[in-house]
Amino acid sequence: MGDGGVSVLIPTYRRPDALAATLERWAAVDPPPGGFELIVVDDAGGDRATAAAVAKVTRPGFAPLLLSQKHAGAAAARNLGAQNATRRLLLFCDDDILVEPTHLARHLATHADYPDSCVMGWRDFSPAAIAAMKATTFGRYWLNIVKGWEARLGTSGLADGEHALDDVRILTDDLASYDLSMPASVFEALDGFDAAYPSGTLEDHDFSLRASAAGIRLIRQTNIRVLHDHPTTSLSTACRREEVRAEAAVVLARRHPTRAPQIEVVREHAGGSDVPLRMRLRGNARLVLTRDPILASAQAAARLLEGLRVPDRWLAPLFRATIALHITRGARTAARRFSQLSPHRSLL
Repeated sequence: MGDGGVSVLIPTYRRPDALAATLERWAAVDPPPGGFELIVVDDAGGDRATAAAVAKVTRPGFAPLLLSQKHAGAAAARNLGAQNATRRLLLFCDDDILVEPTHLARHLATHADYPDSCVMGWRDFSPAAIAAMKATTFGRYWLNIVKGWEARLGTSGLADGEHALDDVRILTDDLASYDLSMPASVFEALDGFDAAYPSGTLEDHDFSLRASAAGIRLIRQTNIRVLHDHPTTSLSTACRREEVRAEAAVVLARRHPTRAPQIEVVREHAGGSDVPLRMRLRGNARLVLTRDPILASAQAAARLLEGLRVPDRWLAPLFRATIALHITRGARTAARRFSQLSPHRSLL
C-alpha cells in the first residue's frame, strides 16, 4: 500500500442509475492530502450498463477503476477491491450512498486522532427516497420501522454498550459497511470480509465482532452524514431482503455463538443445546405457513388491499406477519444449507 491517500471501494450489482448518482457525488469530493482513488467492483461479471455509468462520470483527475467478478456477493467484491487498492486508508461505500464534499476530510480527521480504528458515518434517507416511500402504503410503513430503530438510540444518540469519545464520536461495538473506513493494515490483519454470508448481508457485523475481539476501536461518527438513495417501497422487496438477512443471521450466530446478537426466530432454527424444546417446536409450527403458496397469497392480498387504499394501520399487521414468515423461512434455509460451516479461522 502507498504511504498516504484513500482508496474508495464500491461494490455494485446491476444498479447503474444508483451507481451513477453515487459516483457524481464522489467526483465532487474534496481530495485529501495524497489524493484518493476510486475502485468500482461489478459483481455482475461485466455489465454494460454499469460500465457506462462509470464512464459517464469520469472527470479530469477523477477516473474510477472498474473491476468485475462473476456474481459472488458484496463481501467478495469488497475484498477484490481491497486487493487492488494502492492507498494506506480504505473506505468502503455502497453504490446507493450520497456523500458530501468534506466526506474524506472528516474520516481522515478521526483517523488522525484515533489511529488503527474503524470509522463509520451516520446514514439518513435522501429526500428523493423519503418522497418515494411516503408515496406508497408499504413505503410509509417501512419508513416508520426505520424511525423506530433510530428512536431506540434515545436523545443521547447512544445505543446500549456505547459511550461518547467526544461531541461527535461514539465508541461502539458494531459498524456497517455502507460507509466504513480503516487502515489497509487493519483490513489485512482481519483477513477482510467473510464471503460466506448470503448476498453480502451481515458480513460487516461479522467483521465488527472480529475487529472488536482483536482490540480494534470501532467509531460511529455523527457529523459524517451520508444519504441512502434507495427507497424500500414494496413488501416483496422487503421480504426478499429480510429472508436473506435471516439466513445470514444464522451464519453469524454459528460463527460467533457467544457474541452475536440473536433474534428469537434465529435461535429457533440455528440449533444448539441451549435452544429450549418449546422454542424449536414453535419454530417448526411456523414452517407450515412458509410454503410458497401461502407466502405468495399473503403478498397478493397486501397488494390488493394497497390498491384499494385500505388505511395504513389496517395493513401494518399483514406486512409485519408476512415479513416474519419470510424471516422464518430464511432462518430454516440457512440452518440446513450452512450446517457444515466451520468458524472463521481468525476465531480459532
